[in-house]
Amino acid sequence: MMKRIPASTVAAALAALLLQGCLSGGSADRLYGGLAELSADDPAAAADAAAPAAGEAEARRREALAALAAEPDPPYRIGPGDRIEVRVQDHPDIGGAAVVGPDGSVGLLFLGQVSVAGLTIAEARDAIERGLEPFVKHPVAGVSALEVASRNATVAGAVARPGAVPVSNGTRLADVCALAGAAPDADLARSVLVRGGAAVPVDFRAAVERGDPLENVKVRPGDYVFLARREEAGVTICGEVRKPGVLPCAGGGRSLVGALAESGWRLETAWGSALVVREGPDGPRVWRVDVDGILAGEKRDVRVLPGDIVHVPPAEAGGAGGFGAPAPRHAAFPSGSW
Repeated sequence: MMKRIPASTVAAALAALLLQGCLSGGSADRLYGGLAELSADDPAAAADAAAPAAGEAEARRREALAALAAEPDPPYRIGPGDRIEVRVQDHPDIGGAAVVGPDGSVGLLFLGQVSVAGLTIAEARDAIERGLEPFVKHPVAGVSALEVASRNATVAGAVARPGAVPVSNGTRLADVCALAGAAPDADLARSVLVRGGAAVPVDFRAAVERGDPLENVKVRPGDYVFLARREEAGVTICGEVRKPGVLPCAGGGRSLVGALAESGWRLETAWGSALVVREGPDGPRVWRVDVDGILAGEKRDVRVLPGDIVHVPPAEAGGAGGFGAPAPRHAAFPSGSW
């Protein structure tokens, strides 16, 4: 999942690059040539650095989900708002149907208010029988749940009906999203399921769109489901371009050369490579892209991704006062639309 780079991070990264050029002077090749190259021929480098790593990390994630699926369903425990029925053998006047109050108790003949919240059906039955022993010889009680209102998960974000959603032992993540009315602009890639204060490592897209049984986990009472809203992320272009700014970029990325063409790359002053700032698991990383090599047909174009920052340095960095004369370029920039 691509994370959007905070403005402060972008400013710091670019400021460091520019400051290096202003203080050190000399050519951009000497200043930035040592940066790792982002190449379309190197899938490891060109891949989204912010996406979860495949291999060991993915295996650990799926192992955690398998362990979660193997856990037994928690027993039903009575909660406030639940409607239960209490019956006592040979004493129909004692029991009856009742709604558990906000304090977790129900009223019964002889016993008054009996606290049942947090108890299983069997535990509530035993508690009632013990309470009746001074009044009824060998009491035999039965307790059943008529309506359950206390077993809820909370759903928020890009849904039509945010709030509490009733869940049972068979309710799964896709069910909760459907019950809450997931919005068309819900961003499943950035959505999260929180349980006990920790995020469950589930892939919402695999669960909701493909019904993957491992990813489509059971939702438990007290869970928090947040469906993020899709944002139109873009690629920021700055430096030696005539139209610096943010260009639209879909999730699959777009051509770097096309983005530079749309931004008006200054051939007469720009360096033959561009710098790409991309967020990674350990913070932002700066890559170098050999644009001259791409234009000369020696290398394949690379794709920039939503959230990337593309900086085109000047070919020559002068002293602290500014930039000097440009170096000659070796590749002609193509015309036309990209």
